[in-house]
Amino acid sequence: MPQNDDEENKILAEQIVRYLKSHPEAADSLEGIAKWWIPQQQYIESVEKVYKALNYLIENKIVSRKILSDGSKIYVRKNGRLD
Repeated sequence: MPQNDDEENKILAEQIVRYLKSHPEAADSLEGIAKWWIPQQQYIESVEKVYKALNYLIENKIVSRKILSDGSKIYVRKNGRLD
């Protein structure tokens, strides 16, 4: 049974949070997160789905997006607990 967008966002968001718990200093681009932070088989998922999950985490104040001097974006854990 296919999952709806909210369920997929939550699953990917949970995978990103697990990674951040294991790597609290981690910071990467959208593409880097899609490729390295979530299980390899999940990389097949579109970057758009990871983008939606990251926006969910930003809205819930778990992750923040930083714009670098070259205009590229990275996503980092916000200060605070991840529970």
